[in-house]
Amino acid sequence: MQTTTEVFPNSYTIPVTWDTMDSAGRKSIFPGDKIVVDPKRKPKKGDVVLVKNTSEITIMEYQHPYLLTRSTKDYKSIDIILVDILGVVVQVIKTMI
Repeated sequence: MQTTTEVFPNSYTIPVTWDTMDSAGRKSIFPGDKIVVDPKRKPKKGDVVLVKNTSEITIMEYQHPYLLTRSTKDYKSIDIILVDILGVVVQVIKTMI
């Protein structure tokens, strides 16, 4: 995979189907965009992370000890103990059409 940021070899790209970060200003991520996820990178405050909560996968903002959404919808914050963090979003590939 070619990317404009340095990532570990096992990083991956997936299409976004969630609207949990659609109101994050310049960090907004929309359905249809693609994200590059680095599973080895440790999240720090303000990072966008890919998380798995039981059978659901989504993206949220890491604000220890919580994960926050930046959405136009009314999603609840989640305690990080309740989810698996699958990796840090290191790049967003925008859909332009």
